[in-house]
Amino acid sequence: MRLVVLEMDRLAAGSVNWGRMVAGMLSQGVTMVVMPDASQHVSAGLPQQIGDGILPRDGVSQLRADNPLVSLEATFREFGERPVWSWSATTRLRDVERGVGIIHLGKIDAVWHRAVGEGSEAHIFDLGATVLVIPHVSQTRKPQVQEEVKQLQDYLHGQIKPMMMLPPLEWMPRLRLRGWVRCDVLAQQKEADVAELRPIVIDYDCDVLMLKRWRLSGDTNDTGVFVSIA
Repeated sequence: MRLVVLEMDRLAAGSVNWGRMVAGMLSQGVTMVVMPDASQHVSAGLPQQIGDGILPRDGVSQLRADNPLVSLEATFREFGERPVWSWSATTRLRDVERGVGIIHLGKIDAVWHRAVGEGSEAHIFDLGATVLVIPHVSQTRKPQVQEEVKQLQDYLHGQIKPMMMLPPLEWMPRLRLRGWVRCDVLAQQKEADVAELRPIVIDYDCDVLMLKRWRLSGDTNDTGVFVSIA
């Protein structure tokens, strides 16, 4: 599996050439794109045309027309691919909604979120062969790292599918104690190489073939991280 985790705040600094981005991803065999903190506007309304996707049954998550997932999904289709998208909302402040979005050139069986700690939650995507877990930690309450990690680990215990998580950095010491391993460690790269980017961890023994900063061809700024897992 090859995936790119996009840092949306870096992309927001300028206009995005979606065609060049998708061409670069496909040339490297990318099959999944993760946006851990994307934004959209309620006033943008619903998209007029969008392909296959799945939303959690929370009565809150709705994909808006200006969500970057809409542009990314349409561009993949222009290249002849059949992507599946998913969007799970995290916060709303006035007209701006934020959330977790993914594009997968495969299938997404289900998406849901689970409360962990007080005011925090984990967004869970069942991709068929694997499970992707993206915690969203409350910024308005005192951190409860030990309790949040324990609750999530207890909930995920017994999951027979391989799991990948994009946790907040402050979770790392507790996750290490519970057997989760950073992908850059498995790829035998120094953590400093990607230290300022959101860590990616896995809970099972596998080969991480490559982990590197990801950027658009010709750009000087990093826009995320690329990881290849066997």
